[in-house]
Amino acid sequence: MAFNSKKFMAGALLAMSVLLTACSSDGHKYGNLSKDEAKSEVETYYKKINPHEAPLKKDISLTSLDSAEELPDLDRTYPYTVEGNGKVNVEIFVSTEKAGNGKDGILNDIAKDFNNQNQSIDGETISVSIRSIPSGTAVDYIASGNHVPDGYTPSNKQWNYILNAKGVTTTEVSDKLFGNTSGLLMKQSVYDEVASNGAVTIESVTKAINDGKLLGYTNPYSSSTGLSLLSQLLYSLMQVTQSVTHQKRHFKSFKPIFHQHL
Repeated sequence: MAFNSKKFMAGALLAMSVLLTACSSDGHKYGNLSKDEAKSEVETYYKKINPHEAPLKKDISLTSLDSAEELPDLDRTYPYTVEGNGKVNVEIFVSTEKAGNGKDGILNDIAKDFNNQNQSIDGETISVSIRSIPSGTAVDYIASGNHVPDGYTPSNKQWNYILNAKGVTTTEVSDKLFGNTSGLLMKQSVYDEVASNGAVTIESVTKAINDGKLLGYTNPYSSSTGLSLLSQLLYSLMQVTQSVTHQKRHFKSFKPIFHQHL
């Protein structure tokens, strides 16, 4: 469906303006308008609008972009938080909670300390460069071949499973660097309603969702918390509903993981 954003925006702003005026009772010219009067007033303003269509920046109607083309420029969007200058330099994609600012930048501090030691191997200086990037976004860059670093430390191991599923071979160096615990936030009244035997578990949350409760979570395509929660919910739901054996095998790698490995 063709959509003229300029025309829509102008119409929306006028509608908002008239609506606010119509709802007011301060005695202004358009105060206390009926629905039909307000509609007529909007149409009067609408006729004065003379929108013109903006040219398309790129026509993609008959083409398909691959994921590598859709990704933003890496250096501009996810610049190095630590840049090494050794003759042998190792670049590592690091999840944002380990390569962010302040207390979230522990790997930045470790990398800086390492680089300051000016170590060498076979007479060649070595260094480390850190690029802070969300775990799921890193998978997109690596799996598409857009940019493949020397190392990758996501927020949990499920991203490694996804990379492998996309045909990328990886070698696990360490099971985890640090430990972390994700959690759910809810009102006390909701907690009391969802709690089973006095505690909220992934099973009781799954049941509540199945019964119609709404649960918001971060984007599982980029966020480890969202991915971890969603995979646990799917796994738990399959157990509750006793899904077919094939589906259980398919999700076997997504075992319930309350602890994220950083």
